[in-house]
Amino acid sequence: MPRVDGEDDTEGVPRRISELYQAHARAVAVRLRRMSGDAELARDLAQDAFVVAMRRIDEAPDDPPPAAWLHAIAYNLLRDHRRSSQRRRALLARLLRRGTKQAALVGEGPSTPSSLGERIDQALGRLDDDQRDAFVLRMVEGLSLQEAATLLGTTVQTVSHRAKRAEQIVRGYFEEEHGA
Repeated sequence: MPRVDGEDDTEGVPRRISELYQAHARAVAVRLRRMSGDAELARDLAQDAFVVAMRRIDEAPDDPPPAAWLHAIAYNLLRDHRRSSQRRRALLARLLRRGTKQAALVGEGPSTPSSLGERIDQALGRLDDDQRDAFVLRMVEGLSLQEAATLLGTTVQTVSHRAKRAEQIVRGYFEEEHGA
């Protein structure tokens, strides 16, 4: 018997989520990579985003398009990860200050990034999370101010300010690198 639109495919995955995955999995992972600076984290969060989307597929809107809904899920997972990481770092710092834990920082000195990708990652590493998000969405992915503001859950003015500040910082990094 032929399947009706919306019925599960052979693996029990609703057709709509399967189509979303096929159409947007790479874009979600790439965006998360750019925003987080961590390829492994981006892959994990992208996978988590589709798990959440599968559970909530009945909530997927038609307007805005489901892709925007999916990217918002992914971004919210990234924000949750950042908050969790900040809490862990704060806890570790408190423990270290109290002397209940010792830590040794071991390094081989500053490394010099060689590839363009590494240099861009170094420049983006100078940005705080909000600046990095605005910069990536505006300057790298080319979203409009309104699109970026909607995705980030903030105002157009805030995105504009963060993106401009981020651009100044990134430009400064490359000027320093070239001795300008």
